[in-house]
Amino acid sequence: LDARLKYRNMKIINKPRISSLAKEYHLFDSALVVLIPIILIALLVVSIFMYSRYLRLCSDVAGMKMKKSTRIAIKRLKKAKSFLDKNEMETFEDETAIALWTYLEDRFKMDRTQLSIQGCKDELLSLNINSTTVETLGTILERCQYLRFSQDKTATADITLYNDTVEVISSIEEQMKTLKKIKKTPNTCAPEPL
Repeated sequence: LDARLKYRNMKIINKPRISSLAKEYHLFDSALVVLIPIILIALLVVSIFMYSRYLRLCSDVAGMKMKKSTRIAIKRLKKAKSFLDKNEMETFEDETAIALWTYLEDRFKMDRTQLSIQGCKDELLSLNINSTTVETLGTILERCQYLRFSQDKTATADITLYNDTVEVISSIEEQMKTLKKIKKTPNTCAPEPL
């Protein structure tokens, strides 16, 4: 019995004592207290910058139309293709013509008053688009107008009209990209001014 009491007493005596000088832990002693506000302020600045850039881009309506013109034309041509598959020729002809005209109007910022076959040809030639592409475009536009407005019901549209339209739009886009790259690269052969 004495050994037990002695052992208990030893446990009490050997208990670690809490120092009165021990440092207390505070939330404000952490480095996160400084980092979190800095990160939040940086995120706020970045989001304000991105939102102002978005508003600036959206305010340029003609630029946004130009940027989205190819995507909208492709979407309309897919819709026209579905009409062709359903054998609804009149709606196919209308949708193909509308896709092509709206593409030309939006992509090249043309007024509705300038929107004619010859006006489109002149605009594309002034932008240095290949003359064969321009002639193909003119032929497609004339064919679309003939199919839409003729009284001759024996003339019908077919898959070649769709394929030619897609090919012309992609050709114009390719040429516009190469012309844009050429304009960006400086002419290294030109002599420097004195």
